[in-house]
Parts: sequence; C-alpha cells; structure tokens
Amino acid sequence: MFCSPYDDRVNHRLMLEGDVNSRDPAKDNRNEDALRIRLQLFQRKEVKLVLVTLPARNTNIYAMIKRAADVHVGIHTICTVAGPQLVEGERFRGIKSSPQFLGNLLLKYNLKLGGINHHLHDHLDGILRKTTMFVGMDVTHPSTGSQNGAPSIAAVVATEEPVHFVNWPVSIRLQSSKEDKLAREVIDDLDIMLKERLDHWMEKNGKLPEQIIFYRDGVSDDFYDLVKTIEFIKMKQAFANFGPQYEPNLVYFIVLKRHSTRFFPSPGIDVTDPSLLDSNANIKPGLLIRDTLTRKPGDAGFFLQSHQSLK
Repeated sequence: MFCSPYDDRVNHRLMLEGDVNSRDPAKDNRNEDALRIRLQLFQRKEVKLVLVTLPARNTNIYAMIKRAADVHVGIHTICTVAGPQLVEGERFRGIKSSPQFLGNLLLKYNLKLGGINHHLHDHLDGILRKTTMFVGMDVTHPSTGSQNGAPSIAAVVATEEPVHFVNWPVSIRLQSSKEDKLAREVIDDLDIMLKERLDHWMEKNGKLPEQIIFYRDGVSDDFYDLVKTIEFIKMKQAFANFGPQYEPNLVYFIVLKRHSTRFFPSPGIDVTDPSLLDSNANIKPGLLIRDTLTRKPGDAGFFLQSHQSLK
C-alpha cells in the first residue's frame, strides 16, 4: 500500500501484515496502529490530504484506512486501486490514466481541500433570496448479513454557507434499540445534531440561516405524518438554543426514491429535439409533475425527475 501525501513528492510505502487479498490485514491491529502513526506523521507536516493506492480491492482495508484517518487522526484521504496499465508501450501497475478517471479524482481532491465543484443556476436567486441552509436526514437500519445487535445509525448533513452549497458536514448518532417500528424511524438526537449543524453555520457565517430546507429520507408511507410531527418538535428544541427570537422559515420534504413510477414523452413529441429529450430519448432532468393524480388527500406530493437517466 502506498501513501502519497498531497504536496509531498515522496511516496510512503506501508507493508501490511497478512495476505492483502484476505480479511486478515484489516483484522490485525498492528496494521491499523502502523497506519495511524504514518498518518499522524503526515499531519505534523501539515499535510491536508493523502492519496492511498491499494494493490487490490478490499473493503476491510478500505474501512481500516477511513477509520484511522477520519476517526482517530483527522486527515483527508482518497483511496484508489492499482491495476495493470499500459502507457506508451510500457506495462506497470498503477492508477488509471484516463481523462475521465483523473477528472473524477481531481474533483475529489478539489472538494476535500475546500474547493468549489459546482454552483446553482442564477435563476434560483428568487427562491433562495433568504439565506438558506439545506439539511439532509436519514436513518439506516441493519441489513441482512449485519452482525447480531448492530444498531441503526442516524445522520444529519447540512450545507455550511448560503451561496454554493458544496460542502455538507455531518453529525452522526447511534439510534437507541427499540422494538417499536415508529420509534426506530424517528431520529432520536435530531435536536442535538441540528444544533451542531447550526453552530457550525454560525461559526462560518457569523449569523444563522433565515430559511432551512429539510430533505428527509428513509420514512415509510405509514409514518409520514407522525415522523414529521415528532421531528418538528425536535427542530424547535434545536432552535430554542439560539434564543426565542430565532424562528427560521422551514420547508420539509420527505423523499421516496424507490418506486415503480416511470415517465415517458407524449406521443407526437420529436424525440430528436435536444431541448426536450436527451440523447437516449429520455425526459431531461428538472421535470416536475404535480397534479391531483400525484397527491394523496391532505399532502403536497409531487414527482421530480432529478437527474439524467443512464440509458
């Protein structure tokens, strides 16, 4: 395994104990200790980001690297996998040199080092005329194959500035073990995690957001209203930490991604018109469908074609 610190011309080679293609290396505490010492060395040299090249795919080693870097040391890492490469007739093992791969790699570099990879279109200025924070919330439950007793995990991510909406720092908590399904759907420490995100916003911007737009994932249909009601109470508790005068505008979306609804162009539409359809004759991103057919009584449901279809 090679560790190449950003802004350092020297490659640091770290030999793992055990077979890299087995689970042994990540289970051997000597490897994680050695990795942690190496990362601490980089940190003392004020290295901001480390590129790690692995000889083979191994999810356990990847988890070990991220645990050592993110949890114990606090340094950014990007992991790549070396493979057989051919450049100008010479064969060697290394990372891909294709423009697409290197472009994606540089986007990760830029974002992790505080750069801006994208920005919103100017026509959204009217919608976001108030300083706005975007918040994403989800609860992940143990899946088939998880260890016995594995807990559910709740996460809250939020933007940290009101212009580009690029970086989304996170707060994470373990959910308490509950048998009741509704209780497991509600984020236990939402008030604490939301306060952490608002504290970070305040630190970056000097004032609190005037408007917060929440995207809530992981709620089944049966619990929409109850989860929304309980979590609104927790949001108010978070706001109360900043004084009684802090009452931002709130928008709360519950997002359902896994559904079987599909949309197709109407008969008679010119499938070659690039202003209407993409190159595969699919509907372009941005289509909003809001009609009585898309809503249940009492809610404001809608469908949004939020990204481009792959095929």
